[in-house]
Amino acid sequence: MKVIQDITDLIDEEISAADHYIVCAHKWKSSYPELSDTFFKLSLDELHHEQILHDEVEKLIYEYRRNYGTPPKEMMAVYEYIHNKFIERVRAVKISQDLYENKI
Repeated sequence: MKVIQDITDLIDEEISAADHYIVCAHKWKSSYPELSDTFFKLSLDELHHEQILHDEVEKLIYEYRRNYGTPPKEMMAVYEYIHNKFIERVRAVKISQDLYENKI
């Protein structure tokens, strides 16, 4: 479904932005702590946006199943591949966020 592809592109952008902001937060933490905290908050916001978009994709897949039955295997294989890559990228950003907060 084209809409899932479009949302997937947006999810990718949100994860990339979250990663960029947390890198900036770490970079400026000692020199500009307030600015650094702003970048940290932006990183959190971007992951929140990613989660909202992910939830929308899940809803679309649920609706497809309800209306048409099981989605094509090819579509689900691509989705699972991309989904798993996103999970790993989000995990890496969250680890960096935890490091920023000295949680780990």
